[in-house]
Amino acid sequence: MNEKSENLLRSILVPVVGKKNAKRTARTIKQYDPNEIIVLHVVEKSGGGIDSASVSQREDVADEAFEAFKQELPDTDIDTEIRYGTDIPDTVIEAAADFDTDSIVFTPRPSGRLVRLLTGDISHSLITDADRPVIALPEQVLEDI
Repeated sequence: MNEKSENLLRSILVPVVGKKNAKRTARTIKQYDPNEIIVLHVVEKSGGGIDSASVSQREDVADEAFEAFKQELPDTDIDTEIRYGTDIPDTVIEAAADFDTDSIVFTPRPSGRLVRLLTGDISHSLITDADRPVIALPEQVLEDI
């Protein structure tokens, strides 16, 4: 890696959705050896509607994701953060600014066209709206997840 690419991965914010996504993302990130990692889980609030799961249940999902991520990188200092918001990309971008990370790094979750059409493409919004580099890493093939 050259100096510019190393700077992009010096301090990273890594949004994760759940245990499986966190494990997959950590395994992919491991090969890039970043200096500082902040793993973020966004609890999506419905903005006035009824949430399908309790805050406690969603925080449990976040804790499981954080633990799965840390298990893949046991010798790395990893900070974790839970944020709450009605717009996931905006919440991720805000967290990156708050922590002043060099970039936002994630492994896209597979989804079909219909899902992206109905729910909006979070990855696309994140990439187009962020104020810092957003790096979408290629997914590693994992047999045991």
